[in-house]
Amino acid sequence: MKYVSLLFLALSTYTNFAQTKKQMQASDIQQLDTIYQHCLDKGQNMYGCTITYYNVLDSCLNVAYKQLRNKLDKTQQLTLQQEELSWLKTRDQKFKSIDKNNNYPGQDGEMMKQNQKDAIVKERVLQLIKKLAN
Repeated sequence: MKYVSLLFLALSTYTNFAQTKKQMQASDIQQLDTIYQHCLDKGQNMYGCTITYYNVLDSCLNVAYKQLRNKLDKTQQLTLQQEELSWLKTRDQKFKSIDKNNNYPGQDGEMMKQNQKDAIVKERVLQLIKKLAN
């Protein structure tokens, strides 16, 4: 439990820094992945590591979206908003499919499902970061 708390604290601090000090970059997500892997490598409360990782990825998604939105004119903002709404709908459908079709038992199964969800969110974060860099 202390490793998950440490991961959450480190990632929260990092995300708050990213929100206020600099533009999100792909290297930020690589650093997040390194912290996540370190938490998993401890072999304790790995499901907690996975949930925390998802929560921070979701925060990074919001940061990248807001940073990109702030760089755009009104017409581009509306286009981005529609794109994001479409992505959210697709994400929700994929999440339902993951929950329905992956019936692995126990906490390991839950972790496997969460890892699949993490990958979906991470992909979107990286898409937004790429747009932000252009």
